Amino acid sequence: MSAMTSTPVAPDAAGVISTNLGKRCQKTWLVASSASELRSALTSEVPRVSECLETMDLASFAVGDIKYAKAALRGGGSALSGGSVGDGAPGASWLLADNSRVGSFTCPAIMRGVDVVIDDLTSLAEAPVNLCALSLSRDVCQNEQIYGALEALVRQWGTPAHEPQLEEYNALCLTRNHNAQAVVADLACHPAVSAVRYPGLPEDISHPVALRTFEHGFGQWVRFSLAGPQEVQGALEVASGLETGGAARVRSALFSVPGDEASLLLAVGDEDPLAIVMWLEAVLDPA
Repeated sequence: MSAMTSTPVAPDAAGVISTNLGKRCQKTWLVASSASELRSALTSEVPRVSECLETMDLASFAVGDIKYAKAALRGGGSALSGGSVGDGAPGASWLLADNSRVGSFTCPAIMRGVDVVIDDLTSLAEAPVNLCALSLSRDVCQNEQIYGALEALVRQWGTPAHEPQLEEYNALCLTRNHNAQAVVADLACHPAVSAVRYPGLPEDISHPVALRTFEHGFGQWVRFSLAGPQEVQGALEVASGLETGGAARVRSALFSVPGDEASLLLAVGDEDPLAIVMWLEAVLDPA
């Protein structure tokens, strides 16, 4: 694993994170790492932290699902939502959630009962190429063994050059939320799209959970279905050939959906929503 860096968050930044993650959040570090790399480090190097709730199904962040997952984890069971158990000893494992799949801070999983939460902060102003927030619940901080292991791992990663402008993140979430709603409205009437999933839609299965859980909008992730796997692969190939990221007008991105070859997942950026819509037109109807 490549070297990662971290530092305790400054009081003002910690206040922003605590507001989003809830009163159960006691400590947060900034870690210069991708979410996947940090998740791998935690589950492989810190004893009794078990991966769970890394999912694109937003309804999995419901209170009942987290209570069920924790009960299975603590009891040595294996019926977890997208995760694995630790050493099987009752009361010995702690639940980890990766929020990056649904957009940082839009789903305060720690409020629902998760013990360790990763949030992707790479979209923040002045952030390094890879930056995550690693947040711990009060329960984890009170357990000397697990907290000691986490702190030792974080300390060896060092210190990042500077902190991002966290106060700008809530505004960024709102911008992406507004853009996502504009994109959803366009996709809903696109002839190549057979279905659209977005937690902001009243008819979406995740909408009731999103209303209780999300903050600063309904997130940046839009899932939609095409006619079949061939159309999905074609769209991904076209998208990969179009200029995105950096100084490009379009910073949104398309991803495949594990287990669903007929669907795509769109990460909506903060650019002009018309630019996103026109980009999607080129992706879905390249002729």
